[in-house]
Amino acid sequence: FEVFVSTIIGERKQVSYKTRRALLAARIRNGFHEAQQLELKIVSTQRRLSDHSLIQKLTCGINWLGSGGLYLFAAVALLISNSTRAHVVLLAGGVAAGLAHAVYPLIKRLVRRLRPFERAPQLRPYIQVMDRYSFPSGHCMTATAVAIPFVHGYPELISVVVIVWALIAWGRIACAHH
Repeated sequence: FEVFVSTIIGERKQVSYKTRRALLAARIRNGFHEAQQLELKIVSTQRRLSDHSLIQKLTCGINWLGSGGLYLFAAVALLISNSTRAHVVLLAGGVAAGLAHAVYPLIKRLVRRLRPFERAPQLRPYIQVMDRYSFPSGHCMTATAVAIPFVHGYPELISVVVIVWALIAWGRIACAHH
């Protein structure tokens, strides 16, 4: 089937499949470029807002929790709760996190997306990064993988889980890692 494109002078011209693919690729590249510029504005704003020492401490604490402290705390809380659902939720959360971390390094190496502070040197991070690339965020990926079985087992805690998840995501942005 044939595709036509309007030219600058209003004529219609047949375009080959190869040209259509090139045009689509250019649109996608432009879209990603615009998204990256918007991302840098958002990260820059959040990083600037977190310059206060109290906010930096809060951000460091949130990032520490997202690095593993939260999951240890949640596992202990579930185990001492004597809930009949605790073991199932712990197993499901562990399996989900394990599966996510199995593909995590593959995606990082495939995408190789630079962190915002690497693309904009004025965004100095105040927390050391754990690995090279920005995407996917291991903190947010783990929080999501664990949150889903947790909310499934304890739907009454969905508000708390969403707030904690959002704080982890914000913490990664505020320290200019994502």
